[in-house]
Amino acid sequence: MLGSYGDNLDQVNHVFKKDLFRVVQDKWGADFGSFISNKVVAVAGDVSRDMFGVLDVKLSEEMLEDINIIVHSAASTNLDERFDVAMGTNTMGAFNVLNFAKSCRKIQIILHVSTAYVCGPRKGLVAEEPIHMGQTLNNSPRLLHINLEKQLMEEKLSELHAHNANEETITKTMKEFGMISFDDQNAEKLRIAARGVLGMNEEFNFNPKAINWKDYMMNIHFPGLVKYSIRSKM
Repeated sequence: MLGSYGDNLDQVNHVFKKDLFRVVQDKWGADFGSFISNKVVAVAGDVSRDMFGVLDVKLSEEMLEDINIIVHSAASTNLDERFDVAMGTNTMGAFNVLNFAKSCRKIQIILHVSTAYVCGPRKGLVAEEPIHMGQTLNNSPRLLHINLEKQLMEEKLSELHAHNANEETITKTMKEFGMISFDDQNAEKLRIAARGVLGMNEEFNFNPKAINWKDYMMNIHFPGLVKYSIRSKM
């Protein structure tokens, strides 16, 4: 749910041309287009905004009255995304979808499809368990402060706009802001492992403690991974 009506119509047509709908296409043949148009209504909106930014009161009321099943296919998978854009889509988007579902009068189920890393670094069979507001992965003492993160992000954007920053500067700053907010548990594990290799100094004449691992991970490893490895697979 994003973009203008024309954009959404193009997106819907693009989706229904996928092989996923081949069985339905074979069943309806030439009538597939009319069948879909009677079943699917494309609504221009933005999940990062309350009520998805839909200003048409009549349309909003129809949505709240008629929708009974919601499938929220999260989220932005651009690993080089601006922090404000990623938070608006991935975090506030899920929050707004949940609030919308609570207001739907005939809601039966809301299915949230998330990314591969939503359960954290677990091993074995991972059961689908509900989590409580503010609960963190593995019940670590670090709490989630979504509203505070959002406030800090908005303050940083306001500061940039107050200084008449151009779009390139805003994009660069927001990406760096996201890196600062990144919870680098895996990077910390790498640093601990490197410090624990006692024989590395004798075998390779190399002292891992001489490296600033935080500087390496944030300024060399992650940027290089995004630029040369991840982008090539997208």
